[in-house]
Amino acid sequence: GDILKLIEWAYQEWLPQSGYEATTLPSYSIFKKNHFLEEDEKFIAQYYLPIRLR
Repeated sequence: GDILKLIEWAYQEWLPQSGYEATTLPSYSIFKKNHFLEEDEKFIAQYYLPIRLR
């Protein structure tokens, strides 16, 4: 789905050219609207990627 595309973009595109690097802390998502429980098949989520300056 789209969330996997976002995660892939964050790690493969944005992160290498951002001046940051991922930490060893886990990334996580918070879903405010779950597309499995709603008939419109949409979701609202926030994705957190722990980073630090290189």
